Amino acid sequence: MKLKIFSFSLLLFLCFTNTILSDPSESYVPNEPYVGDIIEYNWSGDEALADFPKEDIFSEDKPGLPIGKVISWEKKEKGIVLKIRFYEPGEHTIPVIWDSSKGLVYSNLTIKVRSNLVGNEEDLEDIESPEVFSKYLYYKIVLYLFLISGGLYIAFILFLAYKNRNPIVDAIWEKEAEPKQSFQKLIRLQNYLKSEPIFEKELAFLFTSFSKSMLSEKFSEDLEQKTDADFLAFTFERTHVTMEEIRELRILFQKAKYTDSKSQLSREEALAQIVDWDKKLKLGVDYGN
Repeated sequence: MKLKIFSFSLLLFLCFTNTILSDPSESYVPNEPYVGDIIEYNWSGDEALADFPKEDIFSEDKPGLPIGKVISWEKKEKGIVLKIRFYEPGEHTIPVIWDSSKGLVYSNLTIKVRSNLVGNEEDLEDIESPEVFSKYLYYKIVLYLFLISGGLYIAFILFLAYKNRNPIVDAIWEKEAEPKQSFQKLIRLQNYLKSEPIFEKELAFLFTSFSKSMLSEKFSEDLEQKTDADFLAFTFERTHVTMEEIRELRILFQKAKYTDSKSQLSREEALAQIVDWDKKLKLGVDYGN
């Protein structure tokens, strides 16, 4: 009788142990990631994976815009490793699905992504910590004062030289004024809107090149060589474009320019997309009907 009880207890223990060991495990590092950090997600178990993200990660609340991106993924014998970067803070779940004896199981692991932004930053990237900033604050103030003084002195010298100059103008040899570079790029953009087919990626490159050239002439700044992130940061600092519009433009430009998408647009769709980008940047340009 004791042997039967022992055998029955041992069988129950083995079944319970097997159930525990068969449950998959999920983890991620670092424990408190920030927006833009690379997060390593690990899943391991005996079950078969049904699905997991390989490119963009979308949220049910915002199905049209990705909230993150899978940088790389690696399958192992009993698991998978994903390297992910999120674009916005909040609590996010990764759409990993696996088969179990009870059917499909969806991951409910919550990744809490934090941000250094407090709402009044003038840059798109996370700001430095107060310790790093205050360490060089004195040197920065001295450098800025020196540069401002030097700039004012040079401006005064140039003003005197301009005021006292005696220009000699020869109408015969005077060159005709060339159209501004932004106008030439606008014509190129308008001509592309009349062509077929219209590719979304080419359209995004032409528009960003035109907008950089136009704002370069408006603010007397060289924005042509700046990245899209630096260009949008400058636009946020010098215009009335909101941070939300800047974030939306950054995601739209990344999706259109730096993915393998070869999507084509009709002329009406392309014109509507250009008008939407123009409205967010507040350029106020007429691209034609």
